[in-house]
Amino acid sequence: MTGDEAPVYRAIVDVLFDGAAEYRSDLTITVIEDALKCSDPPVVIEPKVLTDRLTQLHIWGNVDRDRDESWAPDLRSYELRAFVYNLSSKGEAAHEAVLGLEETLLRTIGLQRVALLHIGSVLGELVDQIALDTPDGDTVHNLAVELHRTFKTLTGNTGRFLQRVNHILNAPAVEIDEYLLFKVDTIHYLVEFTDHLEKVSDDVVLLFSRIDEMPEKYAAALEAGAKASGERIIDQAGSSMSWTEEAVLRIDGVRHWFVPVDGTPTGGQRLHRMVRRAVLGIGPLLDRVRDARLAGSGRASELLSLARKFTTAPNDEAAHALWHNEFGLAGARHFYDEAPQDGGPIIGDWWNAPAARHTIKLRAISANDQTGRARRTPNHGATKRFLAELARKRLAEHENAHLALVRLGRTKLSNIRRLANHATLELLAQLIAQVQQAPHDPVRGRRTALSMDGRLNITLADPIAGSAARISSPSGHWTLPDYQIHVRWTEES
Repeated sequence: MTGDEAPVYRAIVDVLFDGAAEYRSDLTITVIEDALKCSDPPVVIEPKVLTDRLTQLHIWGNVDRDRDESWAPDLRSYELRAFVYNLSSKGEAAHEAVLGLEETLLRTIGLQRVALLHIGSVLGELVDQIALDTPDGDTVHNLAVELHRTFKTLTGNTGRFLQRVNHILNAPAVEIDEYLLFKVDTIHYLVEFTDHLEKVSDDVVLLFSRIDEMPEKYAAALEAGAKASGERIIDQAGSSMSWTEEAVLRIDGVRHWFVPVDGTPTGGQRLHRMVRRAVLGIGPLLDRVRDARLAGSGRASELLSLARKFTTAPNDEAAHALWHNEFGLAGARHFYDEAPQDGGPIIGDWWNAPAARHTIKLRAISANDQTGRARRTPNHGATKRFLAELARKRLAEHENAHLALVRLGRTKLSNIRRLANHATLELLAQLIAQVQQAPHDPVRGRRTALSMDGRLNITLADPIAGSAARISSPSGHWTLPDYQIHVRWTEES
């Protein structure tokens, strides 16, 4: 699941798993190749590559293989036959575990989707009861309780998802298993949940607008539900809330999660934003995981790993091949503590060579060398958030500067006198410099141009000879001819 060519291995195991479910055994290369081509989506693999992948699965223990004994007239023909493959018991257990994990994730998102749709349905029935002249108290009570229970389940699951997103994206180090779970969970949320959230949110907003249109019936329906609840308030001065007050708070909580108030983002909008942030974070997280896996480790572990490879080499030829693979063009020499004379013949092979005597310095280095951990890829999330916030602030200042200049209408610069901030003064200077480059209309005595972004239409009339204007801002003063200026939105804007 996490190695190189993982999707290909997964597709092969899927074919073998389906074959075992249909009691088909001893699958040949041709059968597996045809099944991969007919899968959804189709997987096309060269026969040689497919054989290598199946061999690797056999080495890992996921697949059992045997000679194809469908026909073999003699022993030599049997040895030349190709292999047939079956999913091993361990491979089947591992694959069922993977399928169970994915099914659990899908079930969680599926339950989220069901809960979301159920909230819209329950709220709709509650609004219908409120609209009645004599609402059924038992029905109102049960619907209010069901709405609270379902909404609590929904927000609890989404809260855990938001917590996981914050943890993964801000963690100094990320494990590959955590990354895979995070990626699958995010994709399922994106595909299975957010579309339903938009539709249900629109319906919920309309339902709450209906409740706002009949406040008296709303209060009467909740009173009927309180009577049906069987609650008896003994001490009105006590700190405990009545069922009606508690139901109002819970329904208002649902309202605030779906209906925007005073420009503040709703719970659904925050979830949308977090899912988008999680989707955008999949790529950088993968880079961090890959960088961590490729980072170097200590010399001692690398030398020990190389020594194990040489020790397990079956013969002298394999040892020399390993040497050339590891060291490239460097020639192989059988090193001893006291090397033979240069140019002398090498006698014997590596296995028959006398053991090398390690010096004290070499033994000390080998004993004290610390295997380094894979370096952590720096997390620049805080810096990116700071820059994003700075960019949003500058964009807001620029937008406010547009609005301030448009509100001035047709006026002389001398009437402006003072601007609230430097951003407005800077925008005014840019517009005047730009419109001065436009063609001059001698009849009307003015110039007209569009701003660089095409949102503003600027008209600059010629000033009276000798007149000047002085405009102040927190950053300083600006003296220029007393033009008459008119800044307005273009039709496209």
